[in-house]
Amino acid sequence: MIDWAREIRRYRETAGLLQGALAELLSVTQATVSRWESGRQRPDLVSQQRLRPLLWSNGLSSDALLLHTVTHSPAASSLCDREGRLLAASRSIVRSFGFQVSARERFAFDMERVSPSGYKMFRMASVAGLFDGQIASFTFRGLVNTCARAMVCDEIWHPIRLNDGEVVMRADVELRDAADEEELQRLAEQPTTPEIFGMEELARLGARI
Repeated sequence: MIDWAREIRRYRETAGLLQGALAELLSVTQATVSRWESGRQRPDLVSQQRLRPLLWSNGLSSDALLLHTVTHSPAASSLCDREGRLLAASRSIVRSFGFQVSARERFAFDMERVSPSGYKMFRMASVAGLFDGQIASFTFRGLVNTCARAMVCDEIWHPIRLNDGEVVMRADVELRDAADEEELQRLAEQPTTPEIFGMEELARLGARI
């Protein structure tokens, strides 16, 4: 579902419009735009039809689509910012880890506690350039502490640039029980050496397609 309040406000501010100017553009009152942006009222169907081309042409809908695909993914998927803060997560991630969602749709999340090995990998990926346009993907196997028990996770991380220029990390995760106690202990001490796929390699691959 589109977060109309956020998307309308972001479009208006990016376009450099006052509420009154946007209202005139959409043939509504300034008070109506104010109610939309505060979340007190949703645009009616006619206004939604007028808004969609504006939001799409401005590129804002791609951020909304990203958020939608992550939160509604049947797989274990999440978005983190460069500080390691969880911005969005699929239902399976929320269930597995028992994350608490606030009124602002942010998560109570401590990466170092949930996955010490993953936290080490995150710092390594950051230093290697995951958020600076140098890495296309970062893959490793580690250990995470879910609500029920410690589990093995196979993760692939890749950067995504939002419309405001900020880069976030999308993580796609496969969880499973450890094969034995030895694997559990080994991964608790040290995750596997990451496989790093660089942007230059991706460019060469793209040139051959």
